[in-house]
Amino acid sequence: MKPIKKHFVTIYTLTLAAALFTGCVFSGDPGTPPKETGPSTNPIAVTSCTDLPAAQQKTADSLVTLATAKMTADMEYLFSDTVDSWKTAKARDPQAALALYDQALKVAPGHCGATFGRAVASTMKLTQDPKVDAFATKAEAASNANNGSGIPKISSGRALLKLSPDQAAPVLLKLTASMNAIDYPTVMDFQELAASTLLPKLDSTIAAIEVALAYANFAFEFTTQDGRMIQLDQGDIGPLLAGLKVTKAWLTIAVGYQWELGLNGTYWWIDSIRNIQTPDFDHLRPGQKDALDHLTGLFSTSSLFSKIKPDWKTSVNGIPALLLSAVNDAQTGLRYSIAEAGKTTGQEHDLYVVGTGPNADVDPADLQEAVDLLERSKKYLSGEVPITYNKGIRTLKVNFSKLFEIDGVQGMLPYFKFRPYSEWNDTVSADTSWVTGLYGEAGTELLGKLGYDSRKDYLLSLQLSPTSYSDSNMQVTVYNQAKDTVIDSLPTYLGSSTVVATLTRDSNSPCTYHYNKSYERGLTPGATVTNSRDAYSVPDPYQSISKVSSGTIHLSLCRETNGQVEFAEYIDATTKSPMYFTNATGDSTVDVTDLGKYSDDLPALDSKIIFRDPTFGGVFPELTQSNIWTVINSLKTVEPRTKQVCEMTSDGGWGNYKCTTVKVSDPSDLDLLISVSYIMNGPL
Repeated sequence: MKPIKKHFVTIYTLTLAAALFTGCVFSGDPGTPPKETGPSTNPIAVTSCTDLPAAQQKTADSLVTLATAKMTADMEYLFSDTVDSWKTAKARDPQAALALYDQALKVAPGHCGATFGRAVASTMKLTQDPKVDAFATKAEAASNANNGSGIPKISSGRALLKLSPDQAAPVLLKLTASMNAIDYPTVMDFQELAASTLLPKLDSTIAAIEVALAYANFAFEFTTQDGRMIQLDQGDIGPLLAGLKVTKAWLTIAVGYQWELGLNGTYWWIDSIRNIQTPDFDHLRPGQKDALDHLTGLFSTSSLFSKIKPDWKTSVNGIPALLLSAVNDAQTGLRYSIAEAGKTTGQEHDLYVVGTGPNADVDPADLQEAVDLLERSKKYLSGEVPITYNKGIRTLKVNFSKLFEIDGVQGMLPYFKFRPYSEWNDTVSADTSWVTGLYGEAGTELLGKLGYDSRKDYLLSLQLSPTSYSDSNMQVTVYNQAKDTVIDSLPTYLGSSTVVATLTRDSNSPCTYHYNKSYERGLTPGATVTNSRDAYSVPDPYQSISKVSSGTIHLSLCRETNGQVEFAEYIDATTKSPMYFTNATGDSTVDVTDLGKYSDDLPALDSKIIFRDPTFGGVFPELTQSNIWTVINSLKTVEPRTKQVCEMTSDGGWGNYKCTTVKVSDPSDLDLLISVSYIMNGPL
């Protein structure tokens, strides 16, 4: 990229700031849910660009020159290395430039340079918006906390190692309390911000730039601090406007649907499910059951998740028209650039030079190809399109515009039911690997029966330590992982490794062990870390108990074969699927675990997996329950002619993949769709 081009990227990025503000949405407790905001209905008044009397033009030009100089300085500051946080980003108020543009428009309504410049400056003004400030501050605080900063007096996990045992527990509790107190932004927070602030700002920016694009031969000029003059003409403004409209489409999707996943205002249920172990399904804690109920409920047709908000239905349904408008804007800009290629002057300050000479950046033939492809894309936004495959033998009609009429993905799913949670860990079949050493699955069983659980003792590693695998005597040793861990750097009371129990095999029953325990799980008063997500308390690491306990345990994952004692090392178990498919009346048709039997005969699934709507809301208008699996089966043999070739390149000693899309000379609709998929997501 030539140095001059970076300023276009800066302006483009700046104008998109309203839409791309957060980068991601964090999880947490939203407190009181914000009031739902519908799309703005306020009319946006932008005076059309017009030719002005000489005196008005001169006065307004002077004001625009001053305003643009200030805006350029503000913009270069915003994207400089000085800005390393939200605090420094909002430290500079672009109000001075905005006021000068307003003054110019008051003197000369219809001044195109003032209209365009004000659109960019007003976008920068978002850094001063109270709602944006509140959201950005919250997001930055959460990000810092997630990176391990923001906890007072604990500069790193290693600092905990320097604390004595009696100091460590209260510090851990304070740290946990600090993390729980962090106010994370949520999906609803972002949706409210986008609906009330970002989208209205984007709409006004789009309206102003539409006016500028419609004004023949308009160009916006500015000079950078290093003295370089840059000119943005219709060749740049057209694609810029198209990008803004695509961004509006994405924001409308983000705001116009019910995407909130929270349970009682929090997302902690996700962690609760993540921490469920296979045996837990037989005795779920209340919090775990609530989490699973919430997860399975999202798939119900009565769930609001993924459904269009009533107030946003018109906006969501209008996305195809919005994208079609974006295509037209992009074409307008590209055609202007192509026309400039035949001129001898006029591109001296352009971001890129169009032509075929040695100083050209872009060949007009490449731009014309882009215009043609955009023209071809319009049909996908306007109705049904037949896509041929299998060398033209088969055709599949698609209607992509119908995607924005689907009200909830649940209605697109096949009929199915969830099993009771207690069956989710039921074994259908198992292949067990048996060894003579007591470790693996049998070792885990033994530790659990002794009351030692490495899933709960998150700082400790529990290990059986026989002198040899044929010995009848063994030890249970606890290894402190804190010395190798940064996050969990809390010293235990046991040192780096401590024997906590000894075991002796029963001479008459080889799968029975007698044990003596010298350490038990214990609690320091007040040192319980409570996990409020599923009402599960994680106690402090082991404490020394003076009273030695003893007893006998029997291992179920143990057997004696021909006088040889063997233990289960690994169990490759197939458990029941949490769900099974049904017909419309709820009768079971096929289990998920049996689907592999149909891999070579997909049409046989016509009576097994029955879709509520095989057309998927009209996206595939010709699909029916009787032909859907035949069509899917026919797609198995489709190989794209458009391919992506990737090769390893060396850049400063680091290996990187460089991928190139190999095009065909006569691309079909399927070839074009695959090319787009490569651009958007990489290979299919």
